[in-house]
Amino acid sequence: DSAFYYYSEALNLFKQINYIEDVGYMYLNMAGIQMKIKDYIGSEANTVKAIEYYKTLENNNQQLYGSYNLLGIILTDLKDYEKSLAYYNEALFYLEKIPNSYIDEASVINNIGVTYRNYKQYDKAIENFEEVLSTNNVLTKRPSLYALALSNLATSKLYKRDTSNVRTLFDQAIKIKKKENDLGSIAASNYNYAELEAFAH
Repeated sequence: DSAFYYYSEALNLFKQINYIEDVGYMYLNMAGIQMKIKDYIGSEANTVKAIEYYKTLENNNQQLYGSYNLLGIILTDLKDYEKSLAYYNEALFYLEKIPNSYIDEASVINNIGVTYRNYKQYDKAIENFEEVLSTNNVLTKRPSLYALALSNLATSKLYKRDTSNVRTLFDQAIKIKKKENDLGSIAASNYNYAELEAFAH
């Protein structure tokens, strides 16, 4: 609540002095907070406002990528999968304009995989997660993303009722997450591991 309040106050000040990029940044920060508390409609509205400001400026590919990626996440949570995929494609469009952004591209591809998995299009989801895992240097440059893709691949296979290699994928993911001390993600993997055990029995 406090963070949202101070972002709102900063937003009003940046509007008064016409700092356009900072106005967009405040809208995006507010949208991020709203998404975390599951105010998806408010989050979507503020992200769209951020985009409107960013589009009036030059060389804001990074901010536009981040905004469209956030919209993709929000719309997946709202179960509007077609719209979510369209937003992720917009995020990739702006990433293509940024040099050496292939790790961020892999992160968006992982998000697209999550959308397909939630959409119950498991083959497409698996394709995306495998692409993330084959991205050059992803394990060394962003181990948390690699571990996430491992977990997501495992759950997609499990939901497709294909348990081959799923236990190994979860074990590898949990090992990396423990090394990175990614507690929230470890909890998610353990939950999915329990799903595997329930399926096996």
